[in-house]
Amino acid sequence: DQGQVVYLPERYMSASTAAGQILEVAERMAKDNDEQQALSRKQPWWRKVMNRHASKERSTSSSATTVGPDTRAVALARVGAGDMKIVSGTLAEIAGLDLGPPLHTLVILAKELHPLEQEALLQFAIKEQSRQ
Repeated sequence: DQGQVVYLPERYMSASTAAGQILEVAERMAKDNDEQQALSRKQPWWRKVMNRHASKERSTSSSATTVGPDTRAVALARVGAGDMKIVSGTLAEIAGLDLGPPLHTLVILAKELHPLEQEALLQFAIKEQSRQ
């Protein structure tokens, strides 16, 4: 029927899918960066100087924002429900987990945490028996 609004069925992304996609993008970006560096070796000396100056202006702390398999994160599923799950580990570990039905949340942690935060996350650390 014309003029009738049709909605698609709801679809939710799991925390493990999100972690996997983040890792894919990080890997692709690292590969692109390697290719860019290989190209810069073939450039004349003056182009290298110009690129170095431009890259310093663009990003002064790119290594501080790098995400990879060892990046720590927390995955939460069905927060507030009786079957709630919370796990903490690396993105690579979380990418391999099945936390069950939705709704899921993925939180990427800062590189440095307060000692109280570190202690709290230990109780949710991924254990070998929780992997499937």
